[in-house]
Amino acid sequence: MISENSLLSHWQIGKSLIHKFWISVTEEELEKTRGSLSAIVALIQQKYGHSREVILGILEDLSKEADSTNNVGSELTKAFHQPR
Repeated sequence: MISENSLLSHWQIGKSLIHKFWISVTEEELEKTRGSLSAIVALIQQKYGHSREVILGILEDLSKEADSTNNVGSELTKAFHQPR
């Protein structure tokens, strides 16, 4: 599972990853979540109807992509790849 503390420490990168995949989620909506993982998941569920597990799986995939193409630091990778 994604660590909320790790997500908050990389919030700018996290917002970018979320908006990249879920384009209907606006920057303003993400700001309102204040980095709360449960609020982010609820927002995506509301807009797209995905299950929590699907959302977390996609976030993991996005973090792998970012790590390989943009050399995002290992802390972000750890944040998105913690065991569920």
